Amino acid sequence: MLSDGLACDFRGAQTEVRTQGQRSTCAVFAVTAAHEWMAGDRPDLSEEDALYSAKQLEPGSGDATWVSTALRAIDGEGQALTEDWVYGSPHYSQGRPAPATEATRRRRCGEVDDSPATTVADLARVLVSHRAAILTVQFVPATWAAARDDGWIDDPDPPPAGGHAVLAVGCLVARGGRPQAVVFKNSWSEDWGQDGYGFMTDRYLQVHHEHTDLLGATAS
Repeated sequence: MLSDGLACDFRGAQTEVRTQGQRSTCAVFAVTAAHEWMAGDRPDLSEEDALYSAKQLEPGSGDATWVSTALRAIDGEGQALTEDWVYGSPHYSQGRPAPATEATRRRRCGEVDDSPATTVADLARVLVSHRAAILTVQFVPATWAAARDDGWIDDPDPPPAGGHAVLAVGCLVARGGRPQAVVFKNSWSEDWGQDGYGFMTDRYLQVHHEHTDLLGATAS
């Protein structure tokens, strides 16, 4: 069980919740949110730039990419500011706009790694060690749709359809009839869940966890 000593909540340290819209870009939104957090000065970084860099490593089709690919991309090339490349303007397939190529304005990230963290307790230990944890889980449409109002992702029983990536930002102990859960930042706007944040239980994680990728703080 999660002890009170490992309970944590870093929602107050996050940049604003954004929205990926109808595009399959959750991975770069989660990676960007992690980079902004670990940078320490709350920069507004470009998801489109991260996606462009990821596609140079693994082209593929469509907008989707892997979290690990996006992390390798920003580790290698840094990441542009949103003011230099606004999401979707232009689409990554049209190439990087000139302002986003300015090396002195591209932000470098901290250490990239993966992790065996698969439970709420595991994730709490990661977060209190000042590392960001990006979760990739199987996506259960009925469960996530039911969580629109309160953000609680709990029932793992309906069949999954694809995957979804989010940023873990805290861990809550069992309290008030609710199970222990990892607090996560989603990319579906502030209208989803609790101001854009959700709560994923161990029960869901144990069934549908796919991968945990870590990002460390940016070196000063």
